[in-house]
Amino acid sequence: MAQLGIDLDDIEISAPNYAPVPPGTYAVQITSSEVKEVKSNPANRYLALTLECLDEGFQGRKFFERLNIWNSNAIASKIGKETLKRYSKAVGIPSGTLSDSSELHYKPFFVEIK
Repeated sequence: MAQLGIDLDDIEISAPNYAPVPPGTYAVQITSSEVKEVKSNPANRYLALTLECLDEGFQGRKFFERLNIWNSNAIASKIGKETLKRYSKAVGIPSGTLSDSSELHYKPFFVEIK
């Protein structure tokens, strides 16, 4: 149990902004990554990324990306791997082996939101 001593009467709750982020280029960083199984086919897996916006006015807004890197569909797998390489290059890992997805974390880069 934590002793808080906070007067809740003095706190105003603001409405969260869930409106879509307008199209444009935004500074972001990857804050988490996790390999997950595709529920409909556990043999297929994807890399789930959470990106957080760093730009004022949208700071803290989250974007989500699923990269189908390990997929029985060769085209889906190719697209997932190409996208992973783009993210790697964007955060300063131009080539070589990416051994852990955490190497992508907390390195700012720009994305275009459409």
